[in-house]
Amino acid sequence: MPGTSEFTMGNLVYRFGRCELDVDTRELRVDGRLRALEPRPFSLLVYLLRERHRVVRKDELIDEIWPDRIVSVGALARAVCCLRKAIDEGPEPMVQTLHRVGFRFVGPVHESRPAAHPRPGSAPPVVALLPPEDATGESESGWSAAGLAATVGHGLAALGCAWPFPLRSLRAVLQSLPAFSEPAAIAEALRARHEVDVLIHTRMTREKAGYRLDCSLFGAGPRQQFTLRAEDPLRLGRKLTRQLPKHLNPLGAETPQAQADDHWVLELFAHAVEASMQGNRSLARKFCLAVLEYEPHFAEAVAELEYLDTADR
Repeated sequence: MPGTSEFTMGNLVYRFGRCELDVDTRELRVDGRLRALEPRPFSLLVYLLRERHRVVRKDELIDEIWPDRIVSVGALARAVCCLRKAIDEGPEPMVQTLHRVGFRFVGPVHESRPAAHPRPGSAPPVVALLPPEDATGESESGWSAAGLAATVGHGLAALGCAWPFPLRSLRAVLQSLPAFSEPAAIAEALRARHEVDVLIHTRMTREKAGYRLDCSLFGAGPRQQFTLRAEDPLRLGRKLTRQLPKHLNPLGAETPQAQADDHWVLELFAHAVEASMQGNRSLARKFCLAVLEYEPHFAEAVAELEYLDTADR
């Protein structure tokens, strides 16, 4: 049955290259360290590993990975791009592309079934970040809605403490719900349809000394709330990225610290995402290229640029 294959395999572990993928806990590790991967690319990687004895056609992959949605081959191309970056393919590709046909996993794979174990409490949750509710009254801060959510998602992925739910997929869910749905109702829909663990709702207001961000986390347990303040929206985003792991990990384990991206790089990326979400692909491409001039290994900017190139074909 499409969409269910990876959940019927039990505690299955694949090892390939420098990677170890645990199907049961939905964890990908590279050189022993946890590597964030979005839910759809993760499911795609699992399916290609399972069917590695053959070429899997594009239409089959779309039916399998997106059983509840109508998507284009562009979404599949982006998912393949994301999983390739996550597994650090190197000079010899492990995921082979057969032009106009499909894909096949061709790298050496070791498959095993260790003793069953429960999902660890420290397994990274899937989180969806709603674009901030802008109550600043400043039209020039409009870029920070989708852009700020994207930069926070980038930071969480870099820390390896969460799998950010794709912003475009979140927008599709929001469009399918009644207008002005409450965050709790959105969180329930995301859990039911996409196995999202936590929805993050924020509201940004202007104060004399800068900006205030009121944050609410909607998960399986009681709602969590906290407030942050900073001189500008991007610094609010950085503070939110540092604060969220403490709330996403109920066990209180220490969160690894990632090197902070340059402030202007984050702002350029935020502008790129905002322009892309508004349909201005030309402007979004210019911002992505500017990001990559400063930081060539900014994975989300690379993925966004490839998505834009695919959308134009």
